[in-house]
Amino acid sequence: MKIPLSTDPPIPEPRELRRMVCGDHQNLREQITAVVELLDTEHVEGHGDAYARARPMLERFAKQLFAHMALEDTYMVPLLQEDFAWGEMRARGVLAHHAEQRRTLNRLVDRLHRAGEAREGLVEDFRSFLTELELDMGEEERALLGPEVLGDSIVHVEAGA
Repeated sequence: MKIPLSTDPPIPEPRELRRMVCGDHQNLREQITAVVELLDTEHVEGHGDAYARARPMLERFAKQLFAHMALEDTYMVPLLQEDFAWGEMRARGVLAHHAEQRRTLNRLVDRLHRAGEAREGLVEDFRSFLTELELDMGEEERALLGPEVLGDSIVHVEAGA
């Protein structure tokens, strides 16, 4: 278990972390809905400018998702590690999953900037990523954020206290 340094940001209480993460998830879901609706407008109605409008939305979404994963890595992972039975395994799983999501999202964002990228393939790949992300957030809320896993009774012990 990592012993916190005095310069480390304080880890929020589980209830507060749950509120922060679920708030981010709601915000991300709303953005996913807006982007998918815009992409669907182009696909169904043939509005060629929808893709151009979706690009900056996807870039903003990617930045917010990167920030959200950093929040979870910084605060949720240490709290998960405190669970004696499964904490370390859950924490490693979150970190590995976030690493894979970062790689995928970086590839998708790189493709947004590549001239001549096949628009249809990129749109479908983004749509698949966003659909999977929505499922992942729901699973994370059920499997990791409940009080039975991310207990509200966790006690932080400071070295030298």
